[in-house]
Amino acid sequence: MRVGGRPVLVSQRPFLFHGSVADNLRLAKPDATDDELWEVLEAADLGGLISSRPEGLDVAVGERGLRMSGGEAQRLA
Repeated sequence: MRVGGRPVLVSQRPFLFHGSVADNLRLAKPDATDDELWEVLEAADLGGLISSRPEGLDVAVGERGLRMSGGEAQRLA
């Protein structure tokens, strides 16, 4: 896969930081708008999963937050 013209590698065991979905996505682009984050989530086929939660982009990732399958975590990473 290429992003921005550069090859991209996503580990079989991606690491997601403790925090929200938005926090993790903004590691790549700190000034991203919420609309841009939703576009990325839709492209990764995660929009439905995240929008089904009342917290939306602020849903916590990790132990007591959003539980994701391995494939979902890879797509978020």
